Amino acid sequence: MAAFFTRYYRLSVLCLGLTLCCAFAWAAGPLACPRCISPKVIDGRLDDWPESSLLLDGAYWRPLPNVPAIYGGLYDLSGTVQLAWDAQRLYVAVTVVDDVFLPARQTPIDTGDAVLLIFAPSLPSARPLQFAFTLAPITQVYGRDGKGYWTPLRPVRIGVSRLILATPKTPLPHERTKTMPAHITKIIYELAIPWVCLPGFTAKPQTILGLQVQMLDADGPALRGSLLWRGGRGVPVTPAGYGQVLLSAATPAAGKPAK
Repeated sequence: MAAFFTRYYRLSVLCLGLTLCCAFAWAAGPLACPRCISPKVIDGRLDDWPESSLLLDGAYWRPLPNVPAIYGGLYDLSGTVQLAWDAQRLYVAVTVVDDVFLPARQTPIDTGDAVLLIFAPSLPSARPLQFAFTLAPITQVYGRDGKGYWTPLRPVRIGVSRLILATPKTPLPHERTKTMPAHITKIIYELAIPWVCLPGFTAKPQTILGLQVQMLDADGPALRGSLLWRGGRGVPVTPAGYGQVLLSAATPAAGKPAK
């Protein structure tokens, strides 16, 4: 009987491990970034974006050191990232869902709820380029300079929209939030990043760009952790471990409704 339970336990652990691998694995190969037929309108709306997006299913929760912060599920913090490009700019649309939205009111911007995009213009040895943004009294995209300071990036245009939504009465599968929030905040950030802000990268089809995405979470006066997506490739502290984005050919995109 003991041998049976030992085998059952080992089988259960193996099945759990396979389930986690399936949940957090990303599709093999680079993520496609379609070329725009026409420039995106930067207004915090997604009606001119195709349905395809980088769903952060491949992300994992990373608490800060010595902070006992448990990830509560999709209502706690979740999001999507969409990418597109043309000869002048890289376009990024980030949708964040958060139960408690507390952005930093001043720099450094990464001390509150915020989104960090970390690019490696060429793999595997390029110096990473960091961008950070959030919804604040003055919404602005920041870049980290060579000394580690966040400075405004004026050439990067950003549009933002914010919605306060009632939480669905039916919990999502595997939801682990300790107390179901009555409302959640949905924020859409839309960015147009000139290629000049990504030095060392040539925008042309079939070129690969390294990307790491972090969604910072602060449900109180300090950060508790972040959702991190790195494409499931290696250790995220170096560009060699970033996810890969492939600039692909043009695809039809939905048009903005006439105003």
